[in-house]
Amino acid sequence: MLMGKHEDLGAKQAQSPPENFFPSRGKKLTTTRQRQRLHPGGRQQAEKNLKRLNLQVLEPVKLSIKHSKHGSLETLPDYNRVIVLAARPECLSRVRAEAVEEREDFISKRRKGLAWWMDHMCSHPVLAQCDAFQHFLTCPSTDEKAWKQGKRKAEKDEMVGANFFLTISVPTGPGASLDLQEVESQVDGFKAFTKKMDESALQLNHTANEFARKQVTGFKKEYQKVGHSFKCLSQAFELDQQAFSAGLNQAIAFTAEAYDTIGDLFADQPRQDLDAVMDLLALYQGHLANFPDIIHVQKGALTKVKESKRHVEEGKMELQKAEGIQERCNIISFATLAEINHFHKIRVRDFKSQMQHFLQQQILFFQKVTQKLEEALHKYDSI
Repeated sequence: MLMGKHEDLGAKQAQSPPENFFPSRGKKLTTTRQRQRLHPGGRQQAEKNLKRLNLQVLEPVKLSIKHSKHGSLETLPDYNRVIVLAARPECLSRVRAEAVEEREDFISKRRKGLAWWMDHMCSHPVLAQCDAFQHFLTCPSTDEKAWKQGKRKAEKDEMVGANFFLTISVPTGPGASLDLQEVESQVDGFKAFTKKMDESALQLNHTANEFARKQVTGFKKEYQKVGHSFKCLSQAFELDQQAFSAGLNQAIAFTAEAYDTIGDLFADQPRQDLDAVMDLLALYQGHLANFPDIIHVQKGALTKVKESKRHVEEGKMELQKAEGIQERCNIISFATLAEINHFHKIRVRDFKSQMQHFLQQQILFFQKVTQKLEEALHKYDSI
């Protein structure tokens, strides 16, 4: 959801929510520097608090239901009817941990999972100001009493689930209501978008995973087979003890080493680029899994409005009651469109950044390969 100035969602009447669309619970955290200023050591404190959940960023541990239920992550308000909640760090770790063999990789993925989760939470104008999340960020890990008090307070919050809609204010007066037909069209379009994005993300994730596997095993093996063959040729040539053969023998031996090195470069490359892409795809597949429930609530509200209009025409319902139903549907529609708009904005931001990183790493990789081949080529110049 968006707070502050909003852009047109594409329809003349289906505009984004106004500045006071959501109740303010504190200053919006708009930049990393602001977050650090408002919450000194926020990420470090979050890492400490994650340890309370037995989800140490620096120590691989076994996860249990008991551990995952403990801590304020479980007490984050139930916004799943209107807000996309990122998968908690432990969920990402469970999915990825089985494929991780080296401890350093495991630790790195834990940190990245926490960073992705923190970035999503802090960039959302509602979630970033949620009292439970603020408590999770700022409560000292050594203050058990304060921790439990904040946890109990979050558990007693009544403005969760469908009740969250009661905290939302929308424009009133003539012409302030949304065109529900236009809203329905936009939501249907977004539903088709999420389906296609989920399918394409799954396909890309499978393709990237298979390509990464080939680089780590197949490509490395093939390049090193070529290097070994050059090395055998060099050893054969070394049987000729004449002086003018030495330069060629050394150059071929260097070429063999170059191909061995290139094989290692291929094996190491996925962690530089493809792994990050797959992590982002997994994160967004988690986001997309939230939207069916959000869309279902909005569709149900639209259905109620249509039924109420028909009942008014048939004399089965008072006009005032029908108008109340439409006002409540208007609130749900504003909230849904705002969340859709926010999702698209962070999607563009995240995928732009990740694709830039991927291509930059690909360029660096091929520059390294080219450099090794050029070094091998120059060895023949002095023969």
